Amino acid sequence: MVHDFLTGITFSAYTSGYTGIAFGVALPMNVSDPYDAIISITAPVSNTTWAGFAWGGTMVWNPLTVAWANGLRRRVLYTLLKGTMVNSTHWTMIAKCSGCTSYQGNDGEQAVINGTGIVQFAWAQGTSAVTTPPNNASAFNVHQAFGK
Repeated sequence: MVHDFLTGITFSAYTSGYTGIAFGVALPMNVSDPYDAIISITAPVSNTTWAGFAWGGTMVWNPLTVAWANGLRRRVLYTLLKGTMVNSTHWTMIAKCSGCTSYQGNDGEQAVINGTGIVQFAWAQGTSAVTTPPNNASAFNVHQAFGK
């Protein structure tokens, strides 16, 4: 658990020892389906152009969150929260994600992330430049590192 003093949010957190990317997820105290979640991604500028988070633990058949610093302005379809920033060493994205905790799985059934149990997420790191950084629908190359 990591408490962010700027936002007042406490995240369940994981940091990749290989990439230095830190991922955090915060869920409501009383989970009922559907529910929103808050995600935090902090990545080193030196080795991470973009970072991805797979809510269902695999790359396909579940919601993916992909973030990168664009150096310009916010142009997003989700709600960025206080604490989203970039400096000379790291970039951080903190966002409220609606629709990330419930989705249609590859079997066609509705899948819901267990908000009161253990869930395995997956992550990815990209080092190649995003094609159009100011565009939230930009193309990007395959990841250089990934894990669960």
